[in-house]
Amino acid sequence: MSQDTDATLPDGADEAKGTSSRYVAKLVYDGGCGVVHGIEKLLGSRPLLLGRAVDEPELRLGDPKVSRQHARLWQRSHGGEIIVEDTSTNGTFVNGRRIDTATLQVGDVVRVGGSFLVLCRKNKAVDDASIPGLSGSSEAMCKLRRNIEKVARSSATVLVVGESGTGKELVARAIHELSRRSGPFVPVNCSAIPASLAESQLFGHVTGAFTGAKDHPGYFRMAHGGTIFLDEVGELPLKLQPKLLRVLEERCVMPLAATSAIALDVRVVAATNRDLERAVGEERFRGDLFARLAELLIETPVLRERREDILPLLETVYNGHLPMLDQKLAEALLLHPWPFNAREMTKLAVEIEVHASDEERIGLDLLQHRLVSYNRTSQPPARSDSVAPRPSETESEETEPDDDSEPESKLSAPTRDELVEMLRTCKGNISALGRMLRRSRRQVYRYLETHGLTLEDYRLE
Repeated sequence: MSQDTDATLPDGADEAKGTSSRYVAKLVYDGGCGVVHGIEKLLGSRPLLLGRAVDEPELRLGDPKVSRQHARLWQRSHGGEIIVEDTSTNGTFVNGRRIDTATLQVGDVVRVGGSFLVLCRKNKAVDDASIPGLSGSSEAMCKLRRNIEKVARSSATVLVVGESGTGKELVARAIHELSRRSGPFVPVNCSAIPASLAESQLFGHVTGAFTGAKDHPGYFRMAHGGTIFLDEVGELPLKLQPKLLRVLEERCVMPLAATSAIALDVRVVAATNRDLERAVGEERFRGDLFARLAELLIETPVLRERREDILPLLETVYNGHLPMLDQKLAEALLLHPWPFNAREMTKLAVEIEVHASDEERIGLDLLQHRLVSYNRTSQPPARSDSVAPRPSETESEETEPDDDSEPESKLSAPTRDELVEMLRTCKGNISALGRMLRRSRRQVYRYLETHGLTLEDYRLE
């Protein structure tokens, strides 16, 4: 289901016309037709009705599980809280919990029947730009694309910061493409270069520099006229950092064993998932190099903070006709913490393609081993004025019990790489790591011991 953004302003929403930021309810999944693109409603003091039998400017859903008039959303007062009220027989759910009336936060997931909406903040001042490979309708992605377009016009050095899997290399490639530099884009994984070879590989060497050495230009000279992308720049050895600083300042390189410097015309874009400012304070990264790398700074948004993009992104990554999603699977995807961001999304898309490409509808059982968030305790509950589980005969069969967490024995153990990424994401916090894994502290410590990992190593990053 695809439709242009609905710009209709409900009665009473004009209170927010003068503000730069407004709230919108964005429909991301309709249980009757699947993933939805571009349908959103501005919220104001007049309640917005959701249901099967409502007319414009209300939000009409084709989901057969939705009541004729299922729920109402409104803003309590000018600039005030967003309220959702259930008016159905089968219930309205916020972040997986049934409610009567609840106060919503930005990013909360509202379920009516088998359909889902996400509460978003929309800033009228945010423009957008078209950047291939960086999809998403969230405000964060619009800002990212616009920032890339602006930054590309400059020749300044750029530092891209963000968690693993948030598309830092895509950002760097987009900057290069939009800058229209004639030379190549040369990506370099700094964490994969052995410390003993780092200088030679980056800056080159001449014949005879060491036993068996022949002339090698190095990555910087290979990128002449174009862009060099220094991924995981925080992993560079400390003793090499002043040499990189000199290259950035003088725009020339001195190959190993050479007698004269070689001038460069190269755009430098670096990236890291580390907190480099903290590393500077701990003397693990040079402050002058950080300042030079971060002439311009771009931050890539994490997927868990733009939930309205999750299902549309899955459809995009799947690159085909995505089967209908069972209600439980759609909810699990929306509430998942996505510790590996879009990289994790790619794995899910591959699994769907391999195991369920011929299915008309896929259920939670296919992907549950990858989705830790279906345990509702991993998601903060909505602030509710009247929370009411109300199990009864009138509830629909899709209503779940309050505690549907899986026992630890049924959960697959994380690989070492997955555990390392989670440790980096939660900065070595054992409680946060336990929530990600849905394991007890005792079990988490067992995993750490098995893989030879310690919390302290990641608290210092």
